[in-house]
Amino acid sequence: MIRDTALVNALLSVPILVLSGVTSASAKERPHQVSGDVISVNVSDQTVVIKRSATKGAAELRLLVDSGSEILVGKEKKSLSDVHAGDRLRGKYLDKDGKHIARTLYVSGLSSSEMKSSAAGSSEAKTPSTSPATQPASPAKQ
Repeated sequence: MIRDTALVNALLSVPILVLSGVTSASAKERPHQVSGDVISVNVSDQTVVIKRSATKGAAELRLLVDSGSEILVGKEKKSLSDVHAGDRLRGKYLDKDGKHIARTLYVSGLSSSEMKSSAAGSSEAKTPSTSPATQPASPAKQ
């Protein structure tokens, strides 16, 4: 009877140990979100360094781009060589073996500072222009 109880207890504890191991492993591989401006791109090292816009931890983050990484500009797939310093980037990455592995990166050609200045420029562009092309023609002198 005691032996049967010990066997039952051992069998019941195995799933708990297995489930607790799965939970901690999946928590480590949960993707993190990131956004910021690209500072540098190193195609040979397959890395991109970004300056985070909403700083959580370090202000700069080095992401490793591997075969599982996806880089998108709009809906079009691109490669790391299409990413340039000054581009705006947002995406997801995993922490694995002490490295930040990029999963999905969305790239736009404007940095956050350029977006602000273009937004200011677009409000100015909405004001009527006074260029000669838009001025009514003056009556001809006789």
